[in-house]
Amino acid sequence: MVYGDMMPILVENGGSVNVADKHEGLTPLHIASYRGEFTIVEYLLKRKANILAVSKKFVTPLHFAAFCGCANVVKMFLRKCNFNHKIINKKDIFGNTILHCAAVSGNSRLVKYLIQRGADVEARNKFTHSALHLAKRKTVIEILMNAQDYNSR
Repeated sequence: MVYGDMMPILVENGGSVNVADKHEGLTPLHIASYRGEFTIVEYLLKRKANILAVSKKFVTPLHFAAFCGCANVVKMFLRKCNFNHKIINKKDIFGNTILHCAAVSGNSRLVKYLIQRGADVEARNKFTHSALHLAKRKTVIEILMNAQDYNSR
């Protein structure tokens, strides 16, 4: 059985959707988000998984989804949070926002989407890097350099 098949069995037999591992503080929602498992994420959210759960490094499931470039999971989370700017610009222990994570992923459509939803393009992490500093793909760099154009749409 794979991870996705196990989750309903565990939850239906009393397992908590919000239990965190002792080492990293990751919940099932963190793991499903990191893997881009949309149906499992959806299943967990329907069972009241904490969308704002933070790991020991202050990483949310949203950070993981953005880091992996899982646009469909990111969009679902943001809809669930009513596009709250505090959540969109929440920082992990290193000061990275979800825009930083999306820039690393190289998913240009996701980067553009986040900017259009109010992600702070100027946000700096603890190493003074903006999302632009972390971007490697040319299309992502271009989007970040022209961010004002996307914010106004």
